[in-house]
Amino acid sequence: MDIKSKEEKEILSFTIVLHQARIQLNLSLNEYCIADCIYNLSNNPRSKIQGWCYASKKHLGELIGLTETSIHSILNKLIKLKIVEKDNDTRYLRTTQLWYDNIVLKRIHLRKLSHTKETLVKTHKKLKSEHTRNLSQDTKESLVYNNTNKNIDKNKDNIAIQKIAHKKQVDDLLDQFKRVNPNHERLFGNKTERASLERMIKKFGLEWLTGLIEALPEIVKQPYAPRITTPYQLESKMGDLKIFIDQAKMKITSKGKKVIY
Repeated sequence: MDIKSKEEKEILSFTIVLHQARIQLNLSLNEYCIADCIYNLSNNPRSKIQGWCYASKKHLGELIGLTETSIHSILNKLIKLKIVEKDNDTRYLRTTQLWYDNIVLKRIHLRKLSHTKETLVKTHKKLKSEHTRNLSQDTKESLVYNNTNKNIDKNKDNIAIQKIAHKKQVDDLLDQFKRVNPNHERLFGNKTERASLERMIKKFGLEWLTGLIEALPEIVKQPYAPRITTPYQLESKMGDLKIFIDQAKMKITSKGKKVIY
């Protein structure tokens, strides 16, 4: 398959490897790279066949410098591990939910953390620069010798940065609800929904709450699961949700199946 656009060439010219996830999935570097190529090709908006990778083994091998024989072995393993699936009629390929949950979602989470950190640094520099410009020369000279005033200014900057960081945390969590709520954008301006998230962050911690919200799309699909599409519903039904998850784990474990949340 020829890669016709410059954008596609740039996308396939590198692979971001999450080594911990790669090891957990029992993949070599080459196997990981081929799975990543299949994911990118099948999700290319310009592809003639949406949702599937129809690249030949020869082309996949050329992307990372492997022979067709090597690609054949790699694809067999990826299919056996249920990381890649193949359409029996067309022979086209695509990555499975296993790849999305273990690799794609983690990449998204890491990008958001990186973006938050960069935003905080830029905001801090901007606040400090604006504060410095607004000071008179006399005030600047007095601050050199006045440690108390220095500490006050630093505290003001820190409080402003903390408010921005807290708002960003709430906005990121609200954005996660788009997977269970098509009208999730209405949640951003709702004080009740934001207050629910703020209370839950304080009570349960950001990391735990983020993981729970990311798991909601899979949880609400299950029979008898609480129907949760907003932060307020999540807070109100937290008790019911905990009971459901505990019961679901017990049922699934008793059948010898893997618990998915």
